[in-house]
Amino acid sequence: MHMLTIAGLKRLVVLSGLIILTTACQAPPLFISFVNEVSLAGQDVGISVNVSGSPNSVTCFNGAVVMNSEDGHTYVGTVPQYLLETGENVVNCNARNDSGNISLPVGLIVVIPNIAPSINTISDAQIHDNNGSVAVNVNLLANGGDNLLSVSYRIKTGVGLDALPTGLSINSDNGRLVGTVDVDGTQSYQFQIEAVNLAGMDTSNPFTLTIVDGSP
Repeated sequence: MHMLTIAGLKRLVVLSGLIILTTACQAPPLFISFVNEVSLAGQDVGISVNVSGSPNSVTCFNGAVVMNSEDGHTYVGTVPQYLLETGENVVNCNARNDSGNISLPVGLIVVIPNIAPSINTISDAQIHDNNGSVAVNVNLLANGGDNLLSVSYRIKTGVGLDALPTGLSINSDNGRLVGTVDVDGTQSYQFQIEAVNLAGMDTSNPFTLTIVDGSP
């Protein structure tokens, strides 16, 4: 019997003219990548991590989240909302195979407060038809926490409410009414503005916008 060592192989055994090729030992698992997640408070969060070394098991959050895989590389699981806090949550995972195991922080889950926008009281306003504007202030510090959810603004439609006159529009990003309008005499319009994000919606009080023909 002869045994030879070759790079990349554990050993090459020649026994009575029969060659037996034995591959190197399996490497321990190694975390390759993790997709960071952003979620609203009070929701379960799906996570995904890529792992080399064909691990027998992958768990996260001290074993509370068991990850599953169909290809032996990409492992997915669901983190229940009760394991998460508002803000950044470090995702610690463990992967194990016959050659060893590895435990590392692999990424983050960022949990955003589930707070709907709240519009402050809007006062009646008067503008002139040469590029006037009226601002809408929106409070995003409701319930004592910064709300990082993007907010979109729009004009509410319905009985007793007016449509925007030609030349005037609402900026959906900041709630400002802007534009250039042309009216004869003085015209008054009653509006309500809605502020919407993923957590909900708030509607302003009805307010009157008066447009006066010409410069002040």
